[in-house]
Amino acid sequence: MFLIKVDLLKNKLEYDDAFNYKEEHDLDVALKRYFTEGIDIYFVNIGGTMFDVVLLNMRVNGHIALCGMISQYNLENPDRIYNLSSLIVNRVSM
Repeated sequence: MFLIKVDLLKNKLEYDDAFNYKEEHDLDVALKRYFTEGIDIYFVNIGGTMFDVVLLNMRVNGHIALCGMISQYNLENPDRIYNLSSLIVNRVSM
């Protein structure tokens, strides 16, 4: 399923690149590989660990659109977000 999504993004929608986050052992390393200058814009609807790692990889003056955090809604112990200070350091608008 994820290979189909990656193929769709790269070949049909002509994205520069795409990756399957479930195949990556270290999301921080993967994001640094694919977004060498940082992430300009990020749309959050899942939340959790991915969102926390994205915060570390935002470009200075980047923008985050927060729609939701669906992966966290029904958890007894939701994932903690540790990297909120990155919003301030990188002057990210959310």
